[in-house]
Amino acid sequence: LLGLSPIPQKLLSLVWSNWDHPTEGVRHVTKAIFENVVAVHVSVSTYVPTEDRFLECLAELLIDQDWHVRGKYGPLCCIASVLGAKCILGRHPGLPSKVLAAMNDKNIAPHAMDFIEKMSFIHKEELISSEKSLNDWFEVWYIRRTKWQNCAGRIFCMVCSLLQHCLPKLLKCCPESLHIMITQLQSAGTRCENVKALVTCLKTARSLGLVKVNEESWTEREVMSDVWGGVVSVDVLQKALCHTDDQCRLDALGLLCDSPRTTESVSVTDMRLLKTFLQLNINSQSPSFRQQSAALLKKLLLRMREGVRLSVRNLDRDKNIELHKYKLHAYTRFLQWYSNLLFSSLFPGASFARLTTSLHGLKLLASIFTDSDSKYGSFHFHDVMHPCNIRGLMKCFSDTYDVNKQLAYDLLTSCPRDFLPFQSAESLEPLLLMVEQLVTSPRAVDASTASVYLKILVDRCMVPLYPESATEISDNPLNQRQAFSVLSALLSTLTSQASVANESLVLAAARAPMHGAVFCLRTLLTHVNLRNVESAGSWKHLVSRLLTELFVVAELVFPVVTSSSPEGHVIDDSINGNLLSYALTSKARPCNTITKTPVSPATNSKLHYFLFKMMFPVFTPSSQALLVCCWRTMKEVALLLGDLVQNISDDSGLLTADQVKRIGDFFTAVLLTSKHRGAFELAYTGFMKLCEVLWRCRDADLRGLPLAWLDGLMSDISTTVPSDFLSGTRRSAGVPFFVQVVKQSSPASLCSLCLLDLLHAASLPVEPSLPQDSSLPQVHSRNIIRALYRDTRLGEDVSPFVADGLIASISGFTSSSWAVRNSSTLLFSALVTRVFGVAKAKDDHSRRNCMTGREFFSRYPSMHPFLLKHLEKATEFLNREESVTLHPCLYPVLVLLSRLYPSSMDGVDSTLNMSPFIPYVIR
Repeated sequence: LLGLSPIPQKLLSLVWSNWDHPTEGVRHVTKAIFENVVAVHVSVSTYVPTEDRFLECLAELLIDQDWHVRGKYGPLCCIASVLGAKCILGRHPGLPSKVLAAMNDKNIAPHAMDFIEKMSFIHKEELISSEKSLNDWFEVWYIRRTKWQNCAGRIFCMVCSLLQHCLPKLLKCCPESLHIMITQLQSAGTRCENVKALVTCLKTARSLGLVKVNEESWTEREVMSDVWGGVVSVDVLQKALCHTDDQCRLDALGLLCDSPRTTESVSVTDMRLLKTFLQLNINSQSPSFRQQSAALLKKLLLRMREGVRLSVRNLDRDKNIELHKYKLHAYTRFLQWYSNLLFSSLFPGASFARLTTSLHGLKLLASIFTDSDSKYGSFHFHDVMHPCNIRGLMKCFSDTYDVNKQLAYDLLTSCPRDFLPFQSAESLEPLLLMVEQLVTSPRAVDASTASVYLKILVDRCMVPLYPESATEISDNPLNQRQAFSVLSALLSTLTSQASVANESLVLAAARAPMHGAVFCLRTLLTHVNLRNVESAGSWKHLVSRLLTELFVVAELVFPVVTSSSPEGHVIDDSINGNLLSYALTSKARPCNTITKTPVSPATNSKLHYFLFKMMFPVFTPSSQALLVCCWRTMKEVALLLGDLVQNISDDSGLLTADQVKRIGDFFTAVLLTSKHRGAFELAYTGFMKLCEVLWRCRDADLRGLPLAWLDGLMSDISTTVPSDFLSGTRRSAGVPFFVQVVKQSSPASLCSLCLLDLLHAASLPVEPSLPQDSSLPQVHSRNIIRALYRDTRLGEDVSPFVADGLIASISGFTSSSWAVRNSSTLLFSALVTRVFGVAKAKDDHSRRNCMTGREFFSRYPSMHPFLLKHLEKATEFLNREESVTLHPCLYPVLVLLSRLYPSSMDGVDSTLNMSPFIPYVIR
């Protein structure tokens, strides 16, 4: 059982081969195996651990490994607990610096942090047990690492790694080090680096409860103290809040907002500093900065809310009533100032960063300060919802970003109904006219704006929107009646637009694009809970009408998205010349299809001029306008059908089995025949929702539909004759998406069987009599396999077939068909990413982007003889005197070998080492 015995050596060989396995569970098991091997060796060995040659060699072996290997840190923690920190640091004094340098890689930082925490704790315990001073601990783990005066470049990055990642661990291990750290940093001056380090240190210590902040600013009232909380100068905090580095500003904000107690007061000085920060950073362009600052501000606002409650409670109990009233007044003034700052930023033309920051801040205020007691002047969010502020929020519906529209919608739905400006028929009519124009606009962003307006009207409007459409469900709740009437009106709009498209798709793209109406239908149907609707008969009739109209619309646009060249779809150019005349005829006389209100002749003549000046020039490139209209319509139809199936329960009866089958046939046709990526990529999302519902369905016939569809596709791919209907362009277009959906939603066993069939089809030889193009089954199978290997959700399912995929891709380089060689190149590239991961360094051959030959061949043992065989063939091919070209397989073989490097763990126990490749590579 000693470490050098055969059984422990075999176990260690298993550890070396799998300690950096991509599956986390495997890494944990290998770490446990290593710990048990070491524990058994220590228990039976007669040597002291610090004098044990086996343990010393093991430590040297681990330290000599590359520091970017995440699997080495677990065994290093085990060795440190056995040998002790003093022994390891005595032989390797530069060990902490190397670990800190490796922590610049975010993938390594968590593992390296565990090792530093373990080593620092063991080191401290050893010093305490030997009754020595902790100065050595400070010297090793802190002072040597933070020489700020002249540090730059890589050393500066190491110091940043120490402060950001290791400082919490080190302060937990030794809280006594805080005073030394602060003293050293304060004595180093007020350079930017020193300010950043000091603020980071204080913020970390405050979050751990090591810094106690006093409340002198409340007792002194108007006197502004020069020292914040008795700890650091206010000027230093002011510099940190205005620092050019985002992380420094966040740390300073965290110092103000973080607190171990949620009831700790926010001082006047804090509010003054916060005003400086909020004004300067409301337009930050960094998403990460905005997200982190919002999280910190939420903590601060929660502290303020608790402070308000505490002050209100103490007004009737405490003798110091004036102090609590002063606190409430200060809190209210700050919150009113903050809300005014946010509302004033919702002006037209404001940047996305300013709008989203302001709306997120307002949402925080609305969620936190909605039930505050206003008896003593505390802040209530509804008090700042003035008509001008509500109009500013409604203007945000016209923003081009959906996230801002949703935030504005959430804020408006949180306020009382009578606050909103559309609770009368007079104010509602112009709003409905505007929504009608937005629904029929060719711009997709206008449809998104219309959908948000319709949602807010359905939820908060107390005036009946279209009473004539909701007579069948007059007994239902108000929101269901409103939704039903709006859906019926939108469906009528879609019907009229489809009639225009039936005459001419070009005219429909310019005058009656269908994707806006379908988008609004989808938004409202997902907004309404169809599982709990009353009057199921009326809703069932509406759903049936909707499905019929959607299939009609899809049939109209289907020829364009299935065209071999949808971007240049050829249409009748004579229609362009007739566009203006058509717009001036009675057929094109505008009419509000929702309110059925005709437009006056004067307005009509103005509209004729508008159509002449605006519509005709814009839509002169008719093929582009036609394509945008068609693929967006197909996209919205697919998404609507997926949402419809997902949101309707089996027991509601709103959908019949025949309708579900027809929806499945629609998705099958779109994914297998569409050529435009916008059409089949979004149909993938809707088809995924359908398959997830079908696999859980209680009806056996419906539950077997996905498997039947997949079997039909696999039978077409497995044949040697190319299929007529499968798309061979654009890397098989939607065919890989179709297989991905069925595999992601199906059991793992189905995934294995499907991959085996695809690999078999890919390995079939190409018949010389067949057309050598991308319609070959071998090309389709390789494109599907490539998509499956790239799907991260199928990682564990496809891992056993990585070696087979590599063999199929490399073998395809020798094919006589260019299409097969091209698809093999793409498959090989995807597999290299799957095996070695995404590039972690700019240099492809950096150790961080490679792995040891031992690890690679232990995972894929069949690749060793395969690569050796093809390298031997390529070498013989080069040695021929008449040869003037390279062997096709030489490039992929050398690419794989260039990503492998010898391991110091290789020994006589491993037969799958890289030594046999050396003679052929040298030649």
